[in-house]
Amino acid sequence: MRYFFNLVDGTKLPDVSGIDFATDEAAIAHAHGIAFNIVNVSPNHNGPQRFVSVVQEGGQEVVRVPVHKEHARSDD
Repeated sequence: MRYFFNLVDGTKLPDVSGIDFATDEAAIAHAHGIAFNIVNVSPNHNGPQRFVSVVQEGGQEVVRVPVHKEHARSDD
């Protein structure tokens, strides 16, 4: 299934291409990796209003992963 990883920070930065994963869990782990990378590359670009929204190809949101140093972890 294809998953999209939209960055949200007051406004939405949509992922227009997406990535195929076999399970929701694999897509969620990838989202944690994205959040981890954002925090480490741009430490001033984190906060409670910024998150990665994981959306299945049918439009259903699976999870929101906060982009914050206390929540981001490297799973990918």
